[in-house]
Amino acid sequence: MTHKSLSAVAVAEKTTELREFDIPAIPSHAGLLKVEIVGVCGTDVSYYKMVKEPRILGHHVVGHIEQIGEEAANRWGVKEGDRVAMEEYIPCGQCSHCRTGMYRACVFTDPRAGGIRYGAAPISIPPSLWGGFSQYMFKRKRENLFNSWRSGDTVMAAGEPVFAIRYCPAFGHSLQDPKSFWNEFWVSRDPLDPDHFGKQNVGIYRLQVQGPDRLSLMTIPSHDMGKQIMLAEKHGTPFKIAIMLGNHPAITLFAGTPLGYAESEYAYAAAMMGDSIELTQSGNGLDILANSEMVIEAELVHGERILEGPFGEFPGSYSGVRRAPVFCVTAVSHRKNPIFENIYIGKGWTEHDTLIGLHTSVPIYSQLRETFPEVVAVNALYQHGLTGIISVKNRFGGFAKSVALRALGTPHGVMYLKNLIMVDEDVDPFDLNQVMWALSTRTRANDIMVLPNMPLVPVDPSAEVSGKGHRLIIDATSFAPPDTTGHDARIVSPPSGPEIDRLVKQIRSLQEGIR
Repeated sequence: MTHKSLSAVAVAEKTTELREFDIPAIPSHAGLLKVEIVGVCGTDVSYYKMVKEPRILGHHVVGHIEQIGEEAANRWGVKEGDRVAMEEYIPCGQCSHCRTGMYRACVFTDPRAGGIRYGAAPISIPPSLWGGFSQYMFKRKRENLFNSWRSGDTVMAAGEPVFAIRYCPAFGHSLQDPKSFWNEFWVSRDPLDPDHFGKQNVGIYRLQVQGPDRLSLMTIPSHDMGKQIMLAEKHGTPFKIAIMLGNHPAITLFAGTPLGYAESEYAYAAAMMGDSIELTQSGNGLDILANSEMVIEAELVHGERILEGPFGEFPGSYSGVRRAPVFCVTAVSHRKNPIFENIYIGKGWTEHDTLIGLHTSVPIYSQLRETFPEVVAVNALYQHGLTGIISVKNRFGGFAKSVALRALGTPHGVMYLKNLIMVDEDVDPFDLNQVMWALSTRTRANDIMVLPNMPLVPVDPSAEVSGKGHRLIIDATSFAPPDTTGHDARIVSPPSGPEIDRLVKQIRSLQEGIR
């Protein structure tokens, strides 16, 4: 068989040149078609009049299989010598368009977005033989183009625009989701202090697939990632990220924890486990987990924003459509047969609340205790802390309100703590029966503060405008001087002791027997 293919290349408007191209080695997942006949379509005429990059036109093609790899032969059900007609489109096979039979709308078939389509892809994309006005055409399935990249069982898609949706489900949580987004672990460095390990952020952020090599990120200015994006764009500094899928559970816990800006999620996870965490370096220089199932590397496109959404969000409502920063994917690496990991987010209680509830409460507690050791406990379990309950040892009248205002200044409180209920040390903030008792018996009209026109997480459905709203503080603590008290302010102490404990245990046993 010849090792060259003579092809008619459209090189400029209404200009064609005959060129020879090397015929590539045919891997297991691909094939080579010897062209017998090709039609001229109206689209060919349009392309011929507005050639921007040299390409081989022709997408209505009939020919016979000259060579076929074993994997491709099994997938397509053909063998060498068979006469076949070519499909113009090379869809991903996994997005919502492909799954509903509308594969022609798949973004991976759009050359304007970097996709590949027979008769339209430029010759700059190897192996160049993408059109029918040629002796031979290269035939392959997009989702199977793999080249070895790292040792062991890790591979990387190469030689064309790449993106992990080829290997992952087109994921969506709610009915109106675009079915092309995930919530995953992003790793980034401070663009002005890249060698500071603690300032390397590991956070859970959502991404939306925007094209073959484009994705958008949802973040807010108070997030570490949001701060770093703003710094990179302000100073014109390159900003590279790595997205990790399929990770150690300890990282899952701390990536969703609002730590201080210079505190390392990796260090906290290792400390919790009492053991080290094995890290390696991504191709673009970030510290990543050595055992992740998949890693996507990308770089911020400075100043570019794109519409994303709507998504079902943690408050239980849709986020609406917003402009989000854009990242260009530069590489994808993964294990063989990787496990895809995601998390459901929606109206609580969901796994999202279970994952981050306590890990939202603990940093707020720790940060408050630095200035107010009287803080006893913090409950920020609900909707990522949109409502929080804080118990304190009340030192004097109005003291609890001062603690609440400090809570609004914590890293998480700046955008999330919308409603705060302050209770005494004798009230368990995790026992809503006790909290309701405190609200009912220890709250006066002047114990309520409303702070309007405050920053607020944009996805809160009660926000007056996206990103701004109210803060509500309810002081349900007991009265302390100089407060005045009513005539019946003494609290009844409930019966307690070993005998009461025995009776409670007996009653519960009887209740279990009835069930």
